[in-house]
Amino acid sequence: DMMECGILFHKKMELNDIMDVGFSHIEVRSGCESEASMNAAKGIVVSLLEDLSEIKRQLQQYRNLEYIVVETKGCNDLQKMEYFVDEIADTIKEYKLQVYVENGCIGSDETGYYHCVYSEVEMLRKIVCFGKQECGEDSFGICLNIGYANLLAQNIRGMIEDFREELCLVHMNDNNGFQND
Repeated sequence: DMMECGILFHKKMELNDIMDVGFSHIEVRSGCESEASMNAAKGIVVSLLEDLSEIKRQLQQYRNLEYIVVETKGCNDLQKMEYFVDEIADTIKEYKLQVYVENGCIGSDETGYYHCVYSEVEMLRKIVCFGKQECGEDSFGICLNIGYANLLAQNIRGMIEDFREELCLVHMNDNNGFQND
């Protein structure tokens, strides 16, 4: 399979410029969408800490959406993911969406960053398995956020090898290993 290149849309970007430089996928962050990005977006990034009714409302507005990235940064509660899956399963099935659970961490630039349930390989695997049971075999996978893994001094190459079967998306961003800049 050939790797596809995408970019997280920002309201200061021009959609035509994004396509002209070779990005085939546009991803938007929940709450930051424009009418143009809603037509072009293939993916949406939602936080596990967001209100689910708002997420469902937003999903209904997209025309070409293929996947949801569930950002887990700042959350250390496994029940939130179970609730998310239970509440959004019908929407995932109806719109035939893929759901990619992103590895996460807790903390801040001021306090430092720490491991949480969403930064552990085995726990992410269990979440993906649960999601597949609830929503269908091809519905859930893992999004590896390189920046968050770097903040936790995790072995990124080892994580890629460990996630080989479940890895569906990679968020590539850079930081110095101490601050999420």
